[in-house]
Amino acid sequence: MRRAFTVLVTALVVASISTAAPKKRRKSEPLGLISGTVFQSTGFSLPGAKVFAVSKQNPKVKKGTVTGRRGEFALRLPAGQGAYVVTAEAKGFASQQRTADVYEGTKTTVTFQLKPVEGK
Repeated sequence: MRRAFTVLVTALVVASISTAAPKKRRKSEPLGLISGTVFQSTGFSLPGAKVFAVSKQNPKVKKGTVTGRRGEFALRLPAGQGAYVVTAEAKGFASQQRTADVYEGTKTTVTFQLKPVEGK
């Protein structure tokens, strides 16, 4: 009796999973990649620097990250927004900005060389 009940419950669970409506997938927009490295003025990489990109067309479209131990970063962004202003900043260093165009399925490389702030 117990075995029959277990088989029945298992069959009902499998049937409910197989007949469940598939989840709607979000229509994804075309993406591009901005990647690069943040260096110190001495030429060494700068880990822990904040890097963020803001769309010139729509300032609400923004994304940020922190550089890894080799000073590298990557931001996947909507390609339909065109140009982005990319900013790199780190404590004790003057921030820098670059403009980068993002196209669908492509990678744009941006490199920063931050200078130390005097007196800090």
